[in-house]
Amino acid sequence: MLGNPNSSVGLAQHLARESQTTNHNTNGLTSGRAFYKIADVAQVLCVSESTVYRLIESRRLAGVKVAGPDSAIRVSAQDLQRYVEQQRTAALWEGDVQ
Repeated sequence: MLGNPNSSVGLAQHLARESQTTNHNTNGLTSGRAFYKIADVAQVLCVSESTVYRLIESRRLAGVKVAGPDSAIRVSAQDLQRYVEQQRTAALWEGDVQ
């Protein structure tokens, strides 16, 4: 289960810790935590699961449909980090973050 960081700094530290424990194999894919469930993304971003689905539907956050009986959607660690950085940059431009 993920922690509940309350800031982009907390999220950045969490994702950095995850990437340090991830091993890369020869085809460029990672073993370990490469993808997050919708519930985990919601917890990390401190939003509802419905909000995460809306972000994916609006293409503001990239999601990957995983084949299987439940056709689950996952978000890659890189896409989650990219989304957070885009939001932080936008907030900086708007003067919301110091």
